[in-house]
This record gives sequence, C-alpha cells and structure tokens, in this order.
Amino acid sequence: MVDEFDEIEKQRKPRWIAVLVVNVVILAMVALAAYVLLTRSGVITIPAIVASRTSQVSADQEGRIIKILVEENEQFRVGMPLFQIENPDVRTKIEGLQKIIAGYDQQIAAEQSELSRRLRESDLKVKIQTVKHEIEKKQVGLKNAQLELENADHLVAYAKAELEKAQTLFTSGALTAARVEVYRSACEGKLAERNKIIGAIALLQTETRGDEKLLHSYAQQMDDLTSSTAQRVSELLEKKTTARTELAAWESARERLVRKADRNGSVAVRHKEEGEAVKPGEPVLEVTTGEDIWVEAYFRPEDVNLIRAGDPLVARYANRMFPVAVESIGLITKPFPLQRASMLASTENFVVAKLIFVQPDQAKGAGLRPGMKVDTELSRQEGLLYRLGLKQPTANAATKSPQESNGQPRRAQTQGSSPAR
Repeated sequence: MVDEFDEIEKQRKPRWIAVLVVNVVILAMVALAAYVLLTRSGVITIPAIVASRTSQVSADQEGRIIKILVEENEQFRVGMPLFQIENPDVRTKIEGLQKIIAGYDQQIAAEQSELSRRLRESDLKVKIQTVKHEIEKKQVGLKNAQLELENADHLVAYAKAELEKAQTLFTSGALTAARVEVYRSACEGKLAERNKIIGAIALLQTETRGDEKLLHSYAQQMDDLTSSTAQRVSELLEKKTTARTELAAWESARERLVRKADRNGSVAVRHKEEGEAVKPGEPVLEVTTGEDIWVEAYFRPEDVNLIRAGDPLVARYANRMFPVAVESIGLITKPFPLQRASMLASTENFVVAKLIFVQPDQAKGAGLRPGMKVDTELSRQEGLLYRLGLKQPTANAATKSPQESNGQPRRAQTQGSSPAR
C-alpha cells in the first residue's frame, strides 16, 4: 500500500523543475535585454559633400549683367563665355562711331559720283584714250619707218658703189657714157626714196610731239578736275581711319564685357543674377578647378565626439567606397557653396570635418568632382554604459586604422574649432 504523501511528493518534483527552467530562461532574457540596452550601438549616416578650393570671377567693367551663361555646378572649359555685361556708355559710343563711319562712306561715295559725272560731261577720258591710241600708232609707224630707212641706206650705199665702178670703167673706155648715166639715175632714185622716208619720219615725230602735248593738256585738265575731289576724299578717308581706330578700341572694350573662362572648372555659386548692376572687381561667379578635392562632412554636435583628427573613415558614393582620413574638425563658418542650402537646411549648429582622400586620383577617376553629395557612415555606441562613461566605445572594423588592426596604439591630435575650409 503506497503512502499518499509519497504520491504527492512525486507530483511536486516535475513542477519545481519546470519553474526553475522558466525562471532561468526569464533571467537570461532579462540579462540579454539589459546587455543590449546597456551596450547597444547603431549606424549613423553623416551627410557630406565633395569640396575644393574656389576662386572668384569678377567683372572687368561697370555695367549691368544681361546674361549669365552657366549654372551652378555646371562645368566649363577654357575660352567658354561665362557671363556678359552691358554698359550703355560703351554701346552708345560704338553705335555713334558706326554712324560716323557710315556717314564718311556716304560722303566719299557722293564725291566719287560727282567726279564721274563731271568726267562724263567733259569727255576727257575718251579724248585721253584716243590721243594715247594715236601716239601708239605713230610710234609703231616710226619703228617701221626706221626699218625702211635702214634698208634705204643700204640700197643708196650699193647704188653709189655701182656708180663709182661705172665711172672707173668709163674712164678706162670700157663703158659708155650712156651706161654711166643709167647708174647715176638709179643712185639718185635711191637717194630720193631715202629722203622721202626721212621726211615721213620727221612728220611722224612732229605729229607725235603734238599728240604728246595734247595728251599733257588733257591730263592737266583731268588733274585740275579731280584734284579738288581727291583732296576732299583724302581728308574723309583720314577721318574715317581715325574713327575706325577709335571704334576698334571701344569694340575691344565691349569684348571684355563678355567674360570668358581662362581655365577649365565648374561653377560653385552665382553671386549675381541677370539684370543686376556690377562694378569693376565685383565678383559675379565663384568657381573651382577641382584640381584638389576633399570631403566636408557635416556632423551634429552630439555625433562629432565619435571621430578624432587622424581617424580613417570611408566615404560612400554610388555603392563605391573611398577611404578618407579626418584632417580637421571645427565649427562651420563657410561651407562649400555648392548645394549648401540642402546640406544645412536646419538651423542647428553643425560641426564640419574635413576628410582627405587617401587616394585622390582614384576618387577623381571615379568621377567625383566638387558639389557631389557623398555619405560617411559611422557606428554610434548608444548603450547606457557608454552614455554614463562606464564603458569606452571601440572603433568598428570599417574605421579601424592599420596601426590599430596590428595592435599598435593610434596617435591623433584633435584640432581646435578652426574652420574646415
């Protein structure tokens, strides 16, 4: 017969074991929750922007901006026009000089037209051409007559020689007197022909001299007729040359009103807009060449204690990671101008960290340029122990430096509140 107390005791043992197991599980869960709450961490994303040194493009002359040809964050190349300024004084001066030059052209054309009319009425050009033609004809006739005279001289000389032979033969009785007279008559005929040619030559020479005098007279009349017009045209041309020189100087000034880029780069910010007035030296654009780039990360004050100068970090852009290092930390005074409104939309006091690319050529090769937004991710220890200072945060694997990975201590000097730019 089994004692009823033994039965009761057998039923209590499993019950206590179950209670014990449940309590242990509950305590473990509470401990795990407490550990998580005390030591939990989270990833925060720090907004950042690719920055670079900037320079100002200023107006060379006073005027009003009529056109800005580039937008913020737009790239430009050397020689590309950036903006155009209008100066009413320059425009008025150029237009006035253009009208003056056009007036000189009209006066010159009028003088030349009047001269042509007078020449047509006097018929001097036709007369001069006619006389010149006559002189040329007579000069050709003179040349032919000279050739004929030379031939006549040879014939006369031959006839004289034949006459002398005939006279010698007559003296010796070998030739009759009648035959000698034939030779004498032939010689005199040749002399008469020669004298006729000489007379023709003299007549041509006399007529040529007369034509030359007539041509000189016509030329003198032409000169008298055209000299006054030529003088007036010369004076007008001289005035036109002076006006064109002055116009070229003003047009050069107008060309300087179109400011062109002297190097490649991109626009960081537009200080002026179309329609605004500018003075010489007043900045219109702020530009950057992008030759040296870095990252400006904008931290909230409660997050800035997560980094120190010298810390290695990572900048992320389009799923690509670029190693960077913290160069300086300070209160922001003048952020990089591109997209600063979107980066600093709130009114809280951001702290800027200047992050230097470990491999700047790699970043440039990947297409990073000033004005692009990038992200910097950090692990933040949010547990109560970290908040109370009872536990120090440790660097995560993504931001450990090579020295820390090898167990060597990291040396870092935190800069003061100097601006990052």
